[in-house]
Amino acid sequence: AELFRFLRNAFAGSSENAAAAISNEALMQNLEALVKGLCELHTKDVSHAESVVALRCSLQCLGNLVCSDPSAASFVCNLLVAQEAKMCTELLKSPDAKVRQYSSMVLYNCLSPERIEHFLKLAGSVVAIESLADMVISTESEWSLFLLERLLQRDDLVPVFLKLSARCRCILLDIAADQLTKVQVEGAPLPISLPLLQHVQSELLGRVKAITMCSEATATGDPEISEICKLLKVLCLASANERLKSFFSDGTELLATTLEVLKMVHLLGKSGKNAFTPAPRLDDFTEVDKGTSELTVHPSFGFKRDLVQLIGNMCHQNRENQDLVRNLEGIPVILDACNLDAKNPFIIQHAILAIRNLLEGNLENQAIVASLVQQGVVTDAPLIKEMGIKFE
Repeated sequence: AELFRFLRNAFAGSSENAAAAISNEALMQNLEALVKGLCELHTKDVSHAESVVALRCSLQCLGNLVCSDPSAASFVCNLLVAQEAKMCTELLKSPDAKVRQYSSMVLYNCLSPERIEHFLKLAGSVVAIESLADMVISTESEWSLFLLERLLQRDDLVPVFLKLSARCRCILLDIAADQLTKVQVEGAPLPISLPLLQHVQSELLGRVKAITMCSEATATGDPEISEICKLLKVLCLASANERLKSFFSDGTELLATTLEVLKMVHLLGKSGKNAFTPAPRLDDFTEVDKGTSELTVHPSFGFKRDLVQLIGNMCHQNRENQDLVRNLEGIPVILDACNLDAKNPFIIQHAILAIRNLLEGNLENQAIVASLVQQGVVTDAPLIKEMGIKFE
């Protein structure tokens, strides 16, 4: 431990010391042997206190070495990912939180785009990503989060994504959704790669109708239902991203399916007490705002709102999609969704925006709404006014 403390401090902020160490072949060989030995000892006996401390210091040492001299990244990366990333996976699965965090820090700093490509081809990458995702949830590890954010930008993540557990996929989808809500720096990579976004869309199209079979009791904690809702959330947020707008320009199948599911859950909500029955009571809203409501635990919380938002986003300045929603008789459904519902916060606002996008520059759609008003189907005058709709 003292040796690694000395080297850790020597490498910190000193490119000269780091370069001198890298050029010393004997030192690097001994360093490699010691780290491997400590990792093996830790794997065999996690309760060995002295080896745990030494392993922590060795990982900090490697991290400082890479940060002070990026040319050391190749040496460190080869050490971690050798034998199908055996050492990497063992370290990331360690019961010691600091060992896991330091390992994720080292891995993040030494994985260049080329090395990530190699890493994703390794059998151990699945276990490593599962461990990183667990760390994000259990310890809120920033390095693990940074690394997973970087992986989500990769075109070659999809084959690995398919092998992950439903729980891990849900965590990655949550991270993608969070990234899509942030302001993107000009020139920065897309927060989610187009191949992964295409996979998300394909998965939603193939599985989304299963959501209509969930009930209040059985769906809570169901990973499949949770994943379907998160797939929708990612597409919903991506469709609002200006840089990804072209991805949705020719998405008639997605739009038609989304509208069909909206009709289904809307009818289910009216058919009796179930996951999609609206919760209009003021007490429900108060509990949701306080974070004490059981409504938020159900995976379908906000699902109907997200359907409406996705439809609205896809119809923004898109005449073909506007017409498709009209032809599929979707406008009355969206208008009927303009009701207070604690299970779908802000659904009224999203429905209003969706109607605005549907009517913009589209006389046929405007005529449909005018007809519904004249028939008395739409009777909420303030709502019509808020939508900015005027009729002669």
